[in-house]
Amino acid sequence: MLARVPAYFMLLLFLLPLNSRAAADESDGDRKTVTVIAGAANLRERPALSSARISSIARGEVLEVLDESADRSGKTWYRVRTSGGKTGWIKDIAVALAPLSPDAESKEKNKDIEAIEKDLAAAWTQYDRGDYESMEKSAHSALDAAKRAGYKRGIFGGDYCLAISYISREKYDGAVDYALHAQDLAMEGRDEVRLGMVYNLMGNIFRQKEVYEKALYFYGKYLEIAKRRGSREGEAAARNNIGNVMMEKGRYKEALAYYKDSLSASSVAGTDKHLIAQGYLSVGRAFKKLEDYRSAGKNFTSAVEMFKQEGNEGGVFIGIWEEAVNRGLLGEYDAAIKILEENLSRAEEFGLKQNFLDELITCSEKSKDSMRLEKYRKMKAG
Repeated sequence: MLARVPAYFMLLLFLLPLNSRAAADESDGDRKTVTVIAGAANLRERPALSSARISSIARGEVLEVLDESADRSGKTWYRVRTSGGKTGWIKDIAVALAPLSPDAESKEKNKDIEAIEKDLAAAWTQYDRGDYESMEKSAHSALDAAKRAGYKRGIFGGDYCLAISYISREKYDGAVDYALHAQDLAMEGRDEVRLGMVYNLMGNIFRQKEVYEKALYFYGKYLEIAKRRGSREGEAAARNNIGNVMMEKGRYKEALAYYKDSLSASSVAGTDKHLIAQGYLSVGRAFKKLEDYRSAGKNFTSAVEMFKQEGNEGGVFIGIWEEAVNRGLLGEYDAAIKILEENLSRAEEFGLKQNFLDELITCSEKSKDSMRLEKYRKMKAG
């Protein structure tokens, strides 16, 4: 049986995209353009760093904003049109919401905004590495600077990053405080989509605390917003998270239904491999709980392949682990042992070697492989 997954993997698997985000900065009004502030910015086919690059855009170019999206960590991407008519996606840290101005005061403000966005980018890089203490420091730096500059997007980003850093270390009360600050900003700016982001985050916090009714309430609010905005990615994320709660409550058939709906929505949207991979993984887990191990195995295999395409090492590892456990449940102990042995060093990298050794001991016992049993018991003891 799978042990409790560390916070890194929990966040990896349930911080999912919300499409069509609107800006939280009410001073932007009906903003329709952004200006490139990076030395050069990549225009991509999809809102993901793994997506193919269409072209490079020079600093100072003004782009028409067609849509917005957020990746699973809450980082914003803009779908834009260049002056030459090309369309694609660009990361928010490469652009500013207002035109660059030549006067000294505006140049100074541009520098402040660039520094804030740099701190937020550093915070997300640290999150990706699992360095949550450094993430907190970078987010605090961004938040303090954004407050001094009156830069509301930076304030929201700082609050959101801090909430993530706190939930990653299971400091739930602090996470709630920063999430509520972000919620107030979204409400103040009448920004329904960022409000959806916060609702999803609040659902994650209460799910981790095992306060399931509150988790379902916030996931439900997130789902309502996604439906109103026609965001299939948002619907997929919300339904998947509701399914997670049902799983933890032991309501496996209901969980499977939500997971299937989530997978269907993400497959129709087709813009984010992480969502689709997560869908397969979740459906597999529900089938496993319902003791339909053959169906579970097919979905775990699909999840691993999709995570590989995305370049998501943590997702691949979790999928492989699920495959191994499922093979054991099928009584295919040799196959389970082979998977576990091939990935033992990877398990050590993720700090889960002892969990893999437990599985190896169990499978060796059931397959009556005394030599392996002795070997892994010694490794476990040593």
